[in-house]
Amino acid sequence: MNHKREHGVSIVNTILIILIIIALIIIYFLITVDDTKKVSITNNVITNYIPGISTNQNTEQPSQPTQNITLSNSILDPHPGSPNENQTPTPSPDNNQYTHYFYNQLGDKEKAMYTQIINNVDSFKRGNERIAIGSSTDESDADFQSCWDAFSMDRPEVFYVDTQKVSLVTSSSSSFLGPTKYEFYLQPQDGRSYYLNCWSTEEQVQNAINQVEGVANSIISMTSNYTSRYDKVKFIHDYLIENADYDRDEDINNSDIYGMLVKNKAVCEGYAKAFKYILDKIGIPCVVVCGDGQSDDGHTEFHAWDYVLMEDNNWYAVDATWDDPIVIGNGKLSEQTKHRYFLVGSNSFFAGHKEDGDVSGTGQSFKYPQISTTDYKK
Repeated sequence: MNHKREHGVSIVNTILIILIIIALIIIYFLITVDDTKKVSITNNVITNYIPGISTNQNTEQPSQPTQNITLSNSILDPHPGSPNENQTPTPSPDNNQYTHYFYNQLGDKEKAMYTQIINNVDSFKRGNERIAIGSSTDESDADFQSCWDAFSMDRPEVFYVDTQKVSLVTSSSSSFLGPTKYEFYLQPQDGRSYYLNCWSTEEQVQNAINQVEGVANSIISMTSNYTSRYDKVKFIHDYLIENADYDRDEDINNSDIYGMLVKNKAVCEGYAKAFKYILDKIGIPCVVVCGDGQSDDGHTEFHAWDYVLMEDNNWYAVDATWDDPIVIGNGKLSEQTKHRYFLVGSNSFFAGHKEDGDVSGTGQSFKYPQISTTDYKK
């Protein structure tokens, strides 16, 4: 009789164990329900000037200042305006912080994404790898766009990525017992590569990187005879505008440093990023600035330029694009013409330039260094 009871209890226990296992399996699937969706960066947030935007989407109009070399006042002469007062104090020059100037303005989530992008730059070079960039309990496409904006302005050397081909993939795990968790990844939108269409292999991209570095190093070597920061900055500025032309043909590389340094033609973004790229390499603080430029006829266009920190610990504006006007006829630019927007202060510069820190309309308003009110005095 006891054996029968024990046998019955054993069966009941076995059934209970099986039921518990089944219940745990059901609970597990109820707790973790995966839902993966793809969100394209560019479908949602490109409503304004975007650093790194591919040529066919670049909203900058080809209204580069034009100079008839026989006229003394035919270069762009902007209307007077008021300086932008919404600026940050001048940072102290230490630890080469200006190569990640915009990174420092991001929130913790965006900083984590930015760091993962930097750590996986080689994956962009290889062209088609999925890149994990972090996780969060909050889903926001704007967070990533802010991260990408900061990355694009801080890192002009990553010129071979076509922003239009980068997709943000969000994998969500929802739970009845806790908040939804989101995992973020990057992958090529077209399923093939991140590259601009002028490159199709990692070898071609590496060759392009080598070409850019070769030109930059050659320019830097030519500054070796100069000892002052002013002379170095001036030489680099002059070299760029004397060896490149404003692009009116909408070349695919017109907004990157490859177009400016190798093809010798670019729009404002290419000028600004190439200038920063070279100054970064020699340790002179420089940041890219986005905003609007206004011509003398009142026409406003999306524009980019630079701010440079000089040895007097003041920031000054440099607009290499507008210092390189399109010349009608034969002749050379005068010294005054090609330095009109070189190391200038807000009193003159903000007459035709207006900063815009919300470069993608995401609500993330980046702060730029506060520039000197007066022009640089050598």
